[in-house]
Amino acid sequence: MRLAVLTLGLLPALAFPSDDAQQWLDRMSRAVQTLNYEGTFVYSHDGKMETMKIVHAYGPEGPREHLISLSGEAREMIRNRGILTCIWPGSRSVVVEQARSKAGMPSGLAMPEPAIANHYELLVGPRERVAGLNCRTVDVRPRDAFRFGYRLCIAEDNGMLLKSLMLDASGTPIEQLMFTSIEFDGAAESPRFESPPEHEAASGRFSDESYPVDPGWQLTSLPPGFELRSVVSRPMHEDGEPVQQMIVSDGLASVSVFIAEPSADEQYYQGVTDTGALHAYARVLDGYQITVVGEVPEATVRLIGGGLAYEGEAP
Repeated sequence: MRLAVLTLGLLPALAFPSDDAQQWLDRMSRAVQTLNYEGTFVYSHDGKMETMKIVHAYGPEGPREHLISLSGEAREMIRNRGILTCIWPGSRSVVVEQARSKAGMPSGLAMPEPAIANHYELLVGPRERVAGLNCRTVDVRPRDAFRFGYRLCIAEDNGMLLKSLMLDASGTPIEQLMFTSIEFDGAAESPRFESPPEHEAASGRFSDESYPVDPGWQLTSLPPGFELRSVVSRPMHEDGEPVQQMIVSDGLASVSVFIAEPSADEQYYQGVTDTGALHAYARVLDGYQITVVGEVPEATVRLIGGGLAYEGEAP
């Protein structure tokens, strides 16, 4: 009996001793999505540092999330029953749309796919300590110049992502997320995931109505491992004009391609811009504004955007 008690006491420390990096990523994918947790994290990007609070719950209706900014401009994001609500209390405005992301943390690393091993080298590193919890580092190193690398720290006892660094080609951090405190299995009261009444907070509510997509638009050149994942057409401006969006991904990094027909008084844009890890490439094609955006290197958005072509009948 004493041996059994001692063994049980050691279980948290020995919960997951694997040196298989893919197993660590699989655990992280499940944990970020299905655990109930509440915590505070710092998010460093674009030369800025933000502090955010997150409340996450998982149940029969799926994941629910509430993010609150604790620094900078006051804003909140609530994801509940497939609906994403973004609130700016200062301007008393709100945007409501269908939730498309799988997790609220900015890194986008909540659901890496097993196939990423074809384009990233995965290595398990030493133990660290983040937010008072032991975690193991996992390096995700790109095999080419079309994607950034990552260094993750994953909680040993339950697989939660506690720290994430996005790294450029030289290994320099260009974006970082790190929890400073986190608690698990707390009460997830439903009011925390309910949006405020429209008459109290909203000055605008944008429709998420979908429009037919134009199959004539084709991506003729994609970096190795990137595949077209979805195509939608929906209004993204107050004038209600539809914008076609194509999403490509390698199972970890995602890139959006926007195709819009500007109104007469709008200005066309061309060239490359960057803000931290985010790169954007813009060009004009047959009177349409093409914009390619993603947290990937410049070479990636250039290749994707430069290969977009219209292969249908003249629009």
